[in-house]
Amino acid sequence: MNQQVARVGWRTKVAFVLLTLVNLALVLFGAWLALWTPMLFDSGSTQDKGLVAAAVSIMLFPVLALICALLPWLFLGLRWRRTAVAIAILPILIAAGAALFVFT
Repeated sequence: MNQQVARVGWRTKVAFVLLTLVNLALVLFGAWLALWTPMLFDSGSTQDKGLVAAAVSIMLFPVLALICALLPWLFLGLRWRRTAVAIAILPILIAAGAALFVFT
């Protein structure tokens, strides 16, 4: 059983380090944004289900970004590169989509 194991190259490691740093920056930004979610309810009404859903999603985004910063390293160790890339890029795509929605 002489199987060759595909090694992770230095370019892949550098790319994942950069993705991890971007995701950690998104964790900090999301945590800062989550601190402002009580301002959504200044009118005193929590009956608007869309507003509650927006507040919950804003508060859960830093958790998702943190999970997506750490979990790709596990999948990279398991040699599941496509899964690792998909998970690492997920918070970046969500943040880009939200930015496009807000700023256009």
